[in-house]
Amino acid sequence: DENTSLTHQIIDRLSQEGNVDAVGLCMHLDASDPPDQQEVVDTMKSYGVPVHITEILVNLADLPGTQSERYDVQAEVYASMLDACLESGVCESYSVWGFGDDYSYTEYYDLDSDSTIFDANLVPKPAYDALLERLQSDSS
Repeated sequence: DENTSLTHQIIDRLSQEGNVDAVGLCMHLDASDPPDQQEVVDTMKSYGVPVHITEILVNLADLPGTQSERYDVQAEVYASMLDACLESGVCESYSVWGFGDDYSYTEYYDLDSDSTIFDANLVPKPAYDALLERLQSDSS
């Protein structure tokens, strides 16, 4: 991928100069076209420095289906990216973007984006439960 190649070039140059300690990934994802978990793991490892998912959201605007089906896909994407972070061995943090669907900037562009792990009433969605389950199973 052209963007990954360019990113590697920048990180390599900065590393040679002693000017990079880590890479932060801003993961604003489209649920209708999520990244492959293994490719994310491989990319994280390839940087040669610690990685932080500085923000992740999973936009549902282009995903068809019932609300329940869409939320289930969203939960899978959030959890898959957490799994990639944990599996990589180099990912040191995973931060979600926003705290509720009505407060996300994505709602400004499309009211069907519902991109956070909490609904408009700040009630946890299946994505919240999926992340919690992964974290609880990883710590045991």
